[in-house]
Amino acid sequence: MFELDLSRFASRRELHEYLKETWELPEYYGATLDALYDVLTERAQPLRIRISGLSDMDERLDGYGTRLLRTLLDVQKVIEGMLVEAGE
Repeated sequence: MFELDLSRFASRRELHEYLKETWELPEYYGATLDALYDVLTERAQPLRIRISGLSDMDERLDGYGTRLLRTLLDVQKVIEGMLVEAGE
């Protein structure tokens, strides 16, 4: 299970850099939610992700945590075995 605490990121850029490094995303990864969806669905590798700190990120970054969660839930619909859990 991959733990993703969104309260630790001060910016969208910081979050995407972390995801790129931690999830070993390709060099061409565009650091947007659309690019994240594309890369994860291309890979078709089921990840198990537990997200926390959504409301904190939403407050600081204008709802970005919720948009990230929606993106990952959309990926979950496409990738068999992927699991996304969200909590505070």
